[in-house]
Amino acid sequence: MDDAAVRARALFGKKTSAGGPAATESSHTRTGPPDQRDVKAIAEQLQVAAADGGVGDLANHAEHMQRLAAALVEQANGVVNALEAGASVGSLSDAQMVALESVIRTRGRPALKVEDGGLEALDDTRHPGSGFWRIPVADNEAQLLRVATSTGAVVARVLAGGAPIVCGTAWLIAPHLLMTNRHVLLPPGGTPLAKRKPQRQTEAELSPDVELFMDFAHEEGTARDGKAAITAVPFVAHDADPVDVAILRIASAPAGVSTLQLVTAADVSRQLFLVGHPGVLDAVPAAVQAVFGTPNGRKRVCFGEKLAASAAQQGVMGHDASTIGGFSGACVLAFGGAGVSALHYYGDPARGNRAITAEALRAHPVAAFL
Repeated sequence: MDDAAVRARALFGKKTSAGGPAATESSHTRTGPPDQRDVKAIAEQLQVAAADGGVGDLANHAEHMQRLAAALVEQANGVVNALEAGASVGSLSDAQMVALESVIRTRGRPALKVEDGGLEALDDTRHPGSGFWRIPVADNEAQLLRVATSTGAVVARVLAGGAPIVCGTAWLIAPHLLMTNRHVLLPPGGTPLAKRKPQRQTEAELSPDVELFMDFAHEEGTARDGKAAITAVPFVAHDADPVDVAILRIASAPAGVSTLQLVTAADVSRQLFLVGHPGVLDAVPAAVQAVFGTPNGRKRVCFGEKLAASAAQQGVMGHDASTIGGFSGACVLAFGGAGVSALHYYGDPARGNRAITAEALRAHPVAAFL
């Protein structure tokens, strides 16, 4: 399996001649190829989702759930075998990526809901293989909730009658400033939400056709107002800049939202978390979405660990927390850390996720806004 598929190799790599896994991320994490234990865990997750009303067509079809779980695991095994045979990550289809991520969720990489300002409890059936997170979560609950409160969804609404759409995630770095990714505003091949100023290319004007706002309370539970209008884009990195970052200005932050600071020294802890807003997966059946907790743009807290650094990626942190579209712009923190360790900007099930380190951000022109 090539070096790019580091996350898949760490979780699913074949056994070495010594009998251990080819790569190990954590003493708590089960490794080895997708197997019947993953089938059982996914089927149980589907049963919970059906009971909650999330997958009504499966509610009375346990056999169908088992078949779907088995199909996902079989497809994930096919992906692992293809990668080991030399297939490129870019050759994988969206369906194959979803199958791989479905199995990864059974290996202790949960995405917990934020509901009414609190954090969903870890459950052995809803979050299989995740029990080892209970102690770090309990020990650092105040930190998790403070970061979740300071993080929100970047929401766009086309003024000509469009519905609000979650475009990404941002977090408060100063009383009127947010940090996110450049591609949240200027998605390659997508509809831009802003336009660079002709004389000042690292500044941008918001599109007059779109209402853009932050929603710090875009979470599960009782609806409450946490919106703040985005009024300007004082900084957006050049398109060719490897540091995918942008700064947004808001009129004011809601009460109780505090600023987050970048760390000044590297965190030694491998365990980390990030807060983001997973986007809706339109092309994926509801039954498969249930394995993810049905992504709906609402706030989630995800846990994972650092991946081995690559010498070719200076200023980039790899991590294996479960993320999908909508997490772009999320802040990454170590449990018990003094501040934000990195800015998440990219991820997939095989390669793992990528985040720009605090050190790289402090050495970048964006540091003028910190």
